[in-house]
Amino acid sequence: MTSHAPLPDAHWSPALLERTRCRTTRPAIRESRYVTMRDGVRIAVDVYLPPGRGAADRLPTILRPTRYFRATAVRRPFHLLPVAELPDLYADARRRFLAAGYAWVDMDVRGSGASFGHQAYPWSREEVRDEGEVVEWIVTQSWSSGRVGALGVSYDGTASELLLTNAHPAVRAVAPMFSLFDAYADVAFPGGIHLSRFTESWGMFNAALDRNDNPAAMTMALWLTLRSAHPGGAAGRPTQERLLGAALDKIPEPALRAVVRGTLGAMLAGVRPVDEDRGGALLAAAIAEHARNFDVHAAMGRVRARDDRGLSAELPDETIDVCSPHQRAADLRASGAAVYGISGWRDGAYQRSAIHRHRTVGTPGSKLLLGPLCHGGKLYVSPGRPTRPTALDLDGELLRFFDLHLRERDDGIGSEPAVRYYTTGEEAWKSASSWPPPGAQARTLRLGAERALSWADEGNGADPGGSDEVTVDATLGTGERSRWRGLVSPLVQSDYADWGARKGRRVSYTSAPLPRDLEVTGHPLLTLAIAAGGPDVTVFAYLEEVMPDGSVHYVTEGQLRALYRAVEEQAPYQSAVPYHSFMSADATPLVHGQETELVFDLLPISHRFGRGSAIRLSIAAEDRDHFEAPPEGGGFRVLRGAGHASRLELPVMG
Repeated sequence: MTSHAPLPDAHWSPALLERTRCRTTRPAIRESRYVTMRDGVRIAVDVYLPPGRGAADRLPTILRPTRYFRATAVRRPFHLLPVAELPDLYADARRRFLAAGYAWVDMDVRGSGASFGHQAYPWSREEVRDEGEVVEWIVTQSWSSGRVGALGVSYDGTASELLLTNAHPAVRAVAPMFSLFDAYADVAFPGGIHLSRFTESWGMFNAALDRNDNPAAMTMALWLTLRSAHPGGAAGRPTQERLLGAALDKIPEPALRAVVRGTLGAMLAGVRPVDEDRGGALLAAAIAEHARNFDVHAAMGRVRARDDRGLSAELPDETIDVCSPHQRAADLRASGAAVYGISGWRDGAYQRSAIHRHRTVGTPGSKLLLGPLCHGGKLYVSPGRPTRPTALDLDGELLRFFDLHLRERDDGIGSEPAVRYYTTGEEAWKSASSWPPPGAQARTLRLGAERALSWADEGNGADPGGSDEVTVDATLGTGERSRWRGLVSPLVQSDYADWGARKGRRVSYTSAPLPRDLEVTGHPLLTLAIAAGGPDVTVFAYLEEVMPDGSVHYVTEGQLRALYRAVEEQAPYQSAVPYHSFMSADATPLVHGQETELVFDLLPISHRFGRGSAIRLSIAAEDRDHFEAPPEGGGFRVLRGAGHASRLELPVMG
C-alpha cells in the first residue's frame, strides 16, 4: 500500500493524527421539541444522544444556537437519501462528537426556524437570555453531566460567544468560529465603508428563511458558489472550472436560478417541525411571528457613523454596537470560560475579530487559531495555489478542546501554546504564546518615483517627491472569488484567482526583487499622504506578491473612509492596530487640495514572500463589487517621496 505524506495544512498534533476518527454508522437518538422560555416564547431544539447510551451514562453537551437550518424537512421520496445534510454544515462534527460520547443540542434562536417570537436585532438580549435558559433545561435532563460547551460558525459563533454573558456555571468553554467581534468595523463597515453587497445579500438570505423558504436561501448561497467559477479572465484555472464558467455564460441567469430553485424545492420543504407538531400548525404560527424580524440591510442603510441611532422603529435609540460582543467584553471575561477563537486569512475581516477577541477576553485556557481558510473553514486557500478542501481536522481540534474543558481529558492540548497560525508561501503551521507573535520587527517601504517601493533602512538616494492620481472607475472591483463574497457562502473560493486580470485603474508601487525569503506575520500598517478635491474619499489598499514569472497574487487588503481618519489613543478593546472610532464627532471632512495623512491597517496575515519575488502595494478609490459607491468626486492624489509620509510598514519575522 502506498503511503502519502499529509498535506501541509493537516493538523499539527501527533496525538490527533494517530487517533482513530471514531464514527458510528448507527443512527443517533434524536428528539425534537419545544422548550418554553420565561415569557412563554417556545424555542425549538433538537437533542441528539449517542446510540447505545446506558441509562446511567451522564454526557457533556455541545449546544449550537443558530439562526440557520436547525433542521430541514425533506420531501418524499428524497427522505430516503441524506438530502437533509445539504444545508447542514455541522453534520460531520455532530457525528464526531456523538461517537466520542457527547450529547448535541441544536437550537433555533428566537424568531427563527421553528421557534416562536421575533428577532428585534441580531443576538438580542432576549435571544441570549433564551440560550441561558436552554442550558438550564439541558442540565436538568437525566442524560446530562451538568457540563455544557457551545460552538458555531458565523452567526452561530457569535451566539455561542454571547452565551457566556449569562454566567451560567455549567458553560465551561465555547468556540466562536469565523465570527465578528466588532459588528461595525468587522463586517458592516470595514474602514467605515458600508459593505453593502454583504448586508444586502445577508438580508435577502434571512428574509427567505423567515418566510420558511429554505430552498430560496440555499439557491442564493449555491449561486454565489457557481458564480465564483466564472472564468472572467482568470487564466490558469482548472479545466473543469473554465468549462463550468463557460456553461454559465450561455445560460440566462434567471433561467439557471429557476432550475436550481426548482430542484431544491422539489427535495426540501423548509424547516422541520418539532415532533409534537405533526400537522405543522405550530410551525405556521411561528413563521407568522417572524414577519416582524429585523431587516439588516435597511438598518445599515440608516447608519454611517458608529454612533448613529435608529436602527429600526423598534430600536429608535440603539446603535450598531448593540449587536457587538466587544460591548460585553467584561461579561465575557467574568464568565471564566475558555474561548477558542478560530478564523482564516480569507475569512472576511473575521481573523482580526478573532485576534481582538483573544487579546481582550483572554480567559484561562483560551486559544486562537488562524489558518489558510475561507469563511466557514471548509476550503484551503493560499496565494498562488489551487483552492481545495482543507486537510485540517478542525472537528478533531474542537473535540480536543472540549474534552479538556468538559471532561478533563488532556491529550497534550493543555500544554500547547495559546496561538496557532499558518504561514502561507512557506506552507507551515506555527505557534506562539501571544499575538502578534514575539520577534517581529517593523520594516518600512516608502512610496517613491516611478511607482517604486524602496526599503527605508537601505538608503536609496534622494527622491524629489511627486504625486500619482487615483481615479474612480465605476467598473473597478475585486470579483466573485473574494474574501467578502465568501461571507455569504462557505463554498466560495476566496482565492482571487483572476487578480492579475483585475488591475483596472489601481495605482501600484513595486519593490525590487527580494534577495531572500521574507516572512510577514502580523498587521501591515499603511500611512498614506493624499490630496483630494472633495470632502471625502474611500481608499482601498492591496498587498500583492509579484512572482518571478510576472504573475501577481493577492495577499491581503485594508480600507478607510477618509472622513473617519482620526486615530484614538483609547480603544474599547485590546486592539492590535491603530483604532478609528468611526464616531460622528470624530468625522473630519477633507480640505480641498490640502495634504492629509491617513493611517490604517491591512488585514492580518502570515505570508512568506519568496526569494526573487517583489512586494507590490496597489491603491484604488473603490471596490464596486462589495462596498458602497465612493463619494462624489472620489478621486485623489497619492503624495510620495521627499517631504511626504507615504509608507508601508511590514511586520517582518527574523
